[in-house]
Amino acid sequence: MASITLVRTVSFSIYQRSKYAYSDWLKRNCGIDVMGHLSKKGSYPNFWSVATIGAAGATAGSCITVIACEHMCPYSRGWELLGDEWLT
Repeated sequence: MASITLVRTVSFSIYQRSKYAYSDWLKRNCGIDVMGHLSKKGSYPNFWSVATIGAAGATAGSCITVIACEHMCPYSRGWELLGDEWLT
């Protein structure tokens, strides 16, 4: 149970950091304030907010998959088990 809690906590942390990183990049490079739009009361999602949150979710999902499998799966060292055969 503790491992599930740890994975979920790490995943949410990655999601939050990614969301703010993508939002800051859009604001700095394109002038689009995604977090400002999302924090307005009564605002509806637009393309940029959906894209930012979707990208943050995809980032968290892909990172946590690697982290969880590397530390929790019994055969996490698949490349080592295959040896050099996977190169051919």
